[in-house]
Amino acid sequence: MIRNVKRIYLTRHGKAEDADPRHGSDADRRLTADGKREVEEVARHLRRIDDKIEIVLTSPLRRAIETAEIIADEFGVALEVYHELNPPMAPSSLITKLRRRGEHRMVLVGHEPGLGQTISSWLKAHSMAFPMKKAAVARLDISHVDGDDAAILAWLAPPELFTR
Repeated sequence: MIRNVKRIYLTRHGKAEDADPRHGSDADRRLTADGKREVEEVARHLRRIDDKIEIVLTSPLRRAIETAEIIADEFGVALEVYHELNPPMAPSSLITKLRRRGEHRMVLVGHEPGLGQTISSWLKAHSMAFPMKKAAVARLDISHVDGDDAAILAWLAPPELFTR
């Protein structure tokens, strides 16, 4: 029996400032102006595709939070800092926690290689790579079938697909 169908949009943060130890840690890097514009366009197009997003979960790193704020504002939904999205990610732990959440449509904002590894883990395709460019979005449709997850990668789109 199919239960708990979830639609999860995995989104990599937008383009960020280059790392410079003189100006703070990697966690403090902000989105660039171009990065913000690109994420705004991606968020607008994502809302046209699916306007039923319930929550945005984000890594605690500044560039991810800034990306998530743009997306959450576009959808008018809450944003939650989700430490499981902090690099280095543990896909199996993230997946276990997401299964327990009540929301059925959510956006996750995080980093590579963790997002790509999460796609591989959910698809049980551990030998496959799913690299994501900055501001790229992947949609996973996940059903809980007879005690196990059945995941489908509906699509993985680079930001250029949304910004042309």
